[in-house]
Amino acid sequence: PQCKTTLLQYFDAGGYIPKILVNKKIPQQISVLHDLQQIFKCDSEIDKAALKELANVIKEAPQEYNVDEEEVIREGKEFYERCEL
Repeated sequence: PQCKTTLLQYFDAGGYIPKILVNKKIPQQISVLHDLQQIFKCDSEIDKAALKELANVIKEAPQEYNVDEEEVIREGKEFYERCEL
């Protein structure tokens, strides 16, 4: 999750609240948080944007590889080409 939400409520019942009423009303009040979460849920969009930015860096930024890394890249390309057939 990208954010945190806290629900704070105050209710003065004058000293007595029937248990049945509390058990019925509390879940309804808490469901507001779930509804808000669904409305503002955008984790996948944020992840996609971050992934797109990283992919752009990989594509556009000059990369320097050592001999071992170049060998692994070559092997990966060969494997990919064999899989396409």
